[in-house]
Amino acid sequence: MSRLLGLVAVSALAACSGGGALVVVEVSASAPLPRVARLHVQAATVTEATPAFDTEAPDGGVSFPTDFAIDVPAGIDGTLFIQVQAEDDAARIVASGNGSAPIKPGARSTAMIVLTPM
Repeated sequence: MSRLLGLVAVSALAACSGGGALVVVEVSASAPLPRVARLHVQAATVTEATPAFDTEAPDGGVSFPTDFAIDVPAGIDGTLFIQVQAEDDAARIVASGNGSAPIKPGARSTAMIVLTPM
């Protein structure tokens, strides 16, 4: 399994020690994709939005399945809604998918996202 660092992937202990939460995002593809250079990620709750961020892949590109983590600060709860877009070297979107996970203060949860080719 390939590992990418997202919105500063952190250990569960670090995320949970301050009362925040850790959401691990597991990403797979429903069909083979052309070379994916990066994943563009947007995440939000009903009341809070994070800045969009990119998970850059090493020279070999992103291989699937892959995962990354989002550190959710203390005081944010509910459901985290996540959109992932796979981009090629020219920043064209080649696949996308959506998912969600409950935010569990002081704990870890998992969102599973399946990318569908465009």
